[in-house]
Amino acid sequence: MARGSARARAFVASQGGAATLKPLGLGGSAVAGSAVTIPILGATPGSTLTSSTLPIGLTLNSAARTITGSPAAAGSTAVTITETLGGAIGTPKASAVTLTVAPLPAIAAAPDEVLRSSQLPSRGLIPNRRLPHVVTTLTDSRGLIYNDRTTQRQKGGNFALNWANALLGQRMVMLPTYGTAGFRSDQLLPFLPAAIDSGAGLLYVQCGVNDLTAGVLAPAIFANIVTITEAARAAGMLVVIEAEVGQNGMTTTQLVNLFELNARLYDYCEGRPGVYLHDARLAVMDHGASSTALNYKAGFAPDGLHIQGRGGLYWGESLAALIGAIVPPRHGVRIHDRTQLPANGRFQLVPNPIFRDAATGGTLDAGMTGTLPSSVYAGRSAGSPTATFSTQADADGLGNNIVAACTFAAAGDSIVVSQQLNLADWLPGDIVEAAAVIAVTGTPTGFSQVYLNMQSQGDSVTTQLLDGASVTSSALGPDKAFEVTLKTRPFTVPNYTSKTAMRCQIYINGSGAGSATVVIKQMSIKRRLGPSLA
Repeated sequence: MARGSARARAFVASQGGAATLKPLGLGGSAVAGSAVTIPILGATPGSTLTSSTLPIGLTLNSAARTITGSPAAAGSTAVTITETLGGAIGTPKASAVTLTVAPLPAIAAAPDEVLRSSQLPSRGLIPNRRLPHVVTTLTDSRGLIYNDRTTQRQKGGNFALNWANALLGQRMVMLPTYGTAGFRSDQLLPFLPAAIDSGAGLLYVQCGVNDLTAGVLAPAIFANIVTITEAARAAGMLVVIEAEVGQNGMTTTQLVNLFELNARLYDYCEGRPGVYLHDARLAVMDHGASSTALNYKAGFAPDGLHIQGRGGLYWGESLAALIGAIVPPRHGVRIHDRTQLPANGRFQLVPNPIFRDAATGGTLDAGMTGTLPSSVYAGRSAGSPTATFSTQADADGLGNNIVAACTFAAAGDSIVVSQQLNLADWLPGDIVEAAAVIAVTGTPTGFSQVYLNMQSQGDSVTTQLLDGASVTSSALGPDKAFEVTLKTRPFTVPNYTSKTAMRCQIYINGSGAGSATVVIKQMSIKRRLGPSLA
């Protein structure tokens, strides 16, 4: 046998000058949902290693002699690793090994569980009590609350949970969300401690479709969701789980596992206090389209997976029925008093929040006709839409409503209705948040979305906080009447050297030629006196 390194001699047994392949072993185990690198022991230098029997979430790296990844589910798996080396005795050689994946350790509920984050004591939470209206999420791309993953300042108009909150008058406080596009259920597990430590009282869970399309079987997906749910329950949280609706074009095998997953979730949630299952399939899926394939209703999900504004409304209405039963009403978002004006203590900063003044005095830009209340501006933000404005008495007797009869010429047309704050009414260090009450009446056509924007400008920097905005400005929107209360996340006014402007803005967008009647009932920016949970 030719001379070689000490490492090579340790792995090679020779007979007639040829290497003899020896049985392989593993140098470790794994934990479900956690990243791991397991050495493969006994491989001969220069050989190639392969395996087709690894658990979901793990891959073999032949060059590095390792198995790496994040296993999807706990259990012991019989794995065959095949070693191949040209000219070696016994090549190819198959070695049978057992790969053990331990379950994710349970997260014990310490007496001060909700106080583990250093920020939480200032939020007024007390041990063993969580607030059901404070919400965080563990989801794939379909359940994210915010369009922007970095700053999380743009609450999206495509997401059912945001629609449910808007339809319920903003009962919920939305904390940062955990998860991202493409995540399987096992990839959400590492974010579970952060979601629990957020201080939220309600955890919203949506996942499964990415597992199914990756070939993960229903029992493994179910096990991951149960791990998430039981840890959250142990920490004192309520849990809302979305049944898997699937996507267009799923294979028969994927459909069978989808149905099994939902059956398991139904049985599990039935016997777990504080765990609620929501099933949106009746609201968003076209059950008459096929008896062998899944399909969303027309216009609900353009890519067959992700809902847009129209699907968001219908899904949100269904979800709101459940959320409304477990989260009590919360006041303070709407204005309830005609005297909530900047001059009366700077608690509300918009000059004319309920349009109580005369119906005239506002500013109409190109393409806009009719009359507007004082301090209100309306104009084109994009394209060439037109609108006729008028006012009507509000049914609650507080003030008036702005009625905008909008006509869209093409997708992307956008109208903005805005009020700008007086410079003296907003100051460095103010914690501010915008809110608006908006209704769409009749049957809109060519309508995309209506959303709220709070804009702060200073030192040549513009900061925007949104609620209700779709990622695509011309996404297909609702096709029926609705009323929503929109609210931005809080924003702390910086100590600008040069303060420019702060505005409360409502955008009305078109998805194509058509029309919509939008009724703006309130638009406000409130100054918080205490820290925000969000």
